[in-house]
Amino acid sequence: MRSLFLSFTCLFLIFSCVENSSSASMHKVFSHEFIKLRNSSDFDIIDLDSITNYSELLKKMNLLNCEDKIVGIQFKWENTQYHLIGISGCPALGEIACYFNRNHLYIKNDSIYSGFGKERTQQPIEDLHLVLESIMETPYKYRYDSHKLNQALISFHVTDDQPVTTISRTLKEIVSEFYRINLTKGAGFFEYDVLFEDHDVSLLPPPPPPPLQGDENIYTLN
Repeated sequence: MRSLFLSFTCLFLIFSCVENSSSASMHKVFSHEFIKLRNSSDFDIIDLDSITNYSELLKKMNLLNCEDKIVGIQFKWENTQYHLIGISGCPALGEIACYFNRNHLYIKNDSIYSGFGKERTQQPIEDLHLVLESIMETPYKYRYDSHKLNQALISFHVTDDQPVTTISRTLKEIVSEFYRINLTKGAGFFEYDVLFEDHDVSLLPPPPPPPLQGDENIYTLN
């Protein structure tokens, strides 16, 4: 009987060591904003492992936003745990946010979209590093009188026919690429926000062109 007890004890210790070792080997990657805000009293976290689809995620985010909560999102991909800040609206308030001087990116499911109408193009999320490198090579994408880029605003939407792994894989690429850039260029070089949308905003029509000189709708002050 004593030997049987010792056998169970040894097995328990072995499995405990494996579990602790596995937990210790888990890498963690944080967005710059997550690190700044995670100790706030109004900070709350949603784990993607606890949701079934994008609509459920957005509903949880909206409820927290209506309570003036800062929403942190975490998820695991392979042997890494990722952390970022998520932004969404509060439907009850009917808010309309304005984001000026941003580098806008539009991501639906696992694809990056740019342009409008016939000019609309699509790239896989794995090409995000190419899109970000193109932005970094464009002088007017930077803040005035600064070597840092204008903050990126990523409009993000996932259709409910996609598995939760699509959300995780796409967010993993976003967090990883910005983490790599800021690790190389310095903290805060290229900050970003992920705006979780309830529809695909890349399908919206482009803004109207500026009126031509002499247009009857143009008024000047004498």
